[in-house]
Amino acid sequence: MNPRVFKRIIATIWKKNCGNNLAFWACQLECHFGKRINSSCKFMANKCLKWLTIWFALVTATVLGDQSSLQQVLQSDYQSGSISHAEFIAYQLMACRNHDELPVRYQKLPRPISRMGTALMMEARSLLDTSFGRDKEMLQKVLYRPDNLPLAQTSPAGLFKIHYTDEGENAAADTFITQCALAYDQVYDTIINGLGFDPPPIDDPLEPEYDVYIYSVGGYGMSTPESPALGEKYPHGYTSYISMDNEFTITYTKGVDGMLVTAAHEFFHMVQLGFRCFTTSEIDARWLFEGTATWMEDYAYEEINDYLQYLPHYMTNLNKSFHTFNGLHEYGACIFYHMLETKYGAEIIKTLWTEFATKGLWEALDSALGQYGSSFKSELADHMVWNYFTGMRAAPELYYPEGAMYPLVQADQIYEIEETLGFSDKTAFLSAHYIEITPTTFGNLLITPALQSPTHWLHSVIKDPVTGQARTIRSAGNASVLLSDVSASQDICLIPTNVHMPANGDTHTEEIYSIHLSLGQVIGMTAGIRNIHPNPFQPAAQSSGLAIDIRLTEKTREINYHIIDEAGRVVHSHSDRFDSARNGDFAFIWDGTNDDGEIVGSGIYLIFIDAGQSIKPGKIAVIH
Repeated sequence: MNPRVFKRIIATIWKKNCGNNLAFWACQLECHFGKRINSSCKFMANKCLKWLTIWFALVTATVLGDQSSLQQVLQSDYQSGSISHAEFIAYQLMACRNHDELPVRYQKLPRPISRMGTALMMEARSLLDTSFGRDKEMLQKVLYRPDNLPLAQTSPAGLFKIHYTDEGENAAADTFITQCALAYDQVYDTIINGLGFDPPPIDDPLEPEYDVYIYSVGGYGMSTPESPALGEKYPHGYTSYISMDNEFTITYTKGVDGMLVTAAHEFFHMVQLGFRCFTTSEIDARWLFEGTATWMEDYAYEEINDYLQYLPHYMTNLNKSFHTFNGLHEYGACIFYHMLETKYGAEIIKTLWTEFATKGLWEALDSALGQYGSSFKSELADHMVWNYFTGMRAAPELYYPEGAMYPLVQADQIYEIEETLGFSDKTAFLSAHYIEITPTTFGNLLITPALQSPTHWLHSVIKDPVTGQARTIRSAGNASVLLSDVSASQDICLIPTNVHMPANGDTHTEEIYSIHLSLGQVIGMTAGIRNIHPNPFQPAAQSSGLAIDIRLTEKTREINYHIIDEAGRVVHSHSDRFDSARNGDFAFIWDGTNDDGEIVGSGIYLIFIDAGQSIKPGKIAVIH
């Protein structure tokens, strides 16, 4: 057996039998020890040590979680009917706000560090109007503002009022409060003045400052939706206030840095709630609230990288629905918004939230991305490709700028192919599988999906050479893909991605896919342009460029691309040359410039391809 395949199989077995975090750590060790010892050894060792620290923290949290944490006991009591839904939510919030108010049987249980306070507050708000008696009283109690913080400091810009105390377990130092006040002014400037978001609605015109309450919350912080923002710009908006920890001694990122990213995260929650509260959406959108707020942390304070703690879980659970909300997944999904920022600029997050203010969740995502010539389905498929290029495969100039710090995605399945191969599996809506294929000989590889619901699927095929840039080919539904001259020296990764957006927000239903592969000479294929995307093309807005996917049935050593304007002039030419003749599927990326490096004007252009065989020209619409 090919030793590279054997290594992958061992990693997969380890992943399936020893836990996701161990598989991730094994991958990082391979990243280090699989390299020759050279001048980069120290860098690799430091990177592995950093990720070992993250892994150890997560394993420690898991071990503590096994010792009957408060969350686990409450979950068990709720499922058994011992406590109501309102009690289940209220007790979790009591653990954050006033631990002594919990029933005695819960007070001694360890409290896990959680960032779900905002989501719990939203859920408490959603239950309030339909609750009665003791349930309603408990919810009102946890939704009320803290009344045991007698001191207050207004931020230098006069935008925030920081409430605190200097006594007891909730005490905060004066210097910390001053730093908080400065931080909130800073994130306001970044989000409102820098990115152009609308300020959150004011809760009291007579005291217009945004309120931040500092006390021991057992984690980072949380934002509480309070009242509908009547008469404001967005019909579903809410006023809100922030609660934040007074010390940041037990969080992943500690001290002032922990406070800074929390200020960015929680103030962005206030901004989000000004657009709408999740309770006003037909589909649970808490994952969108948390994912974009976690993205905002890194946008505001790029050097802190608190979000890295969530990636070991996220990158080993890409077969779960993208919109899963479980206290971890939605935070790791922040890298989807990192991808959007890299491709289209940070302004796309504002566009997304502006659309979501008045539209349904899936409609808003498509509407926002449509303004950039894309769609949510297309971006999710791209996201799964970007996730492949992390860890030792990172290409920061093409994909995630900080991708070298991300865990390496492990294959869900590994196969060798001699002549033919067929397999089936299933994955959830809005999720993907990573399947590594290693040919045992040279040949052309034909990949043919067989799907019951073709419109639910997009496929990506990554052909990763020993040297040089990897090539990614996209297809949809049951469309086949032909790779020419593959060999055992190449990594081939298939990424079937389910892009169905369920109307009810379903995260559990799985759909079956089947794929057939054939290695050898392939006949009956037609040469030509398979796809031009995005089309129309906006060079300034779509920095990833325009992709021209072609198929060649006859082997050639050279492909020449010529882009012609409406006057018949060649504005841009490009050539791909190969050491040996080859056929199959190829892609050319055009950035919208002419041969002098200048952006071409709006209009209709033709793409002519000279590869020694007849290929019909394609049309490109360029708009500005």
